[in-house]
Amino acid sequence: MAATPGINIKRSLDSLVNYIKKGLKSNLPVALLIGFNSKCDYQKHWITMTMIYDDTSTSTRKVTVGLSTWGKYAYMNFVRYYNGISMSSIVDELEYFK
Repeated sequence: MAATPGINIKRSLDSLVNYIKKGLKSNLPVALLIGFNSKCDYQKHWITMTMIYDDTSTSTRKVTVGLSTWGKYAYMNFVRYYNGISMSSIVDELEYFK
């Protein structure tokens, strides 16, 4: 059952990062529905986010998320992903589940 109605990915980077942090702090993995983003290695399916690192100590913000997909674990530059989807007409979504 969804813990929230989900959040449309076409929001500010801050609101998305806060949404991910809220889910993970509640010990709820965050599901990311990936659309057709050519700047991301993983496309066209659900990915589970299990970790987030938000580095705001430098002038260029770095947000790294840990992902579980296809039985493997990977890391994704979330700022790069966000910048890629903001140019896309495809609507991706975040959601966490209880």
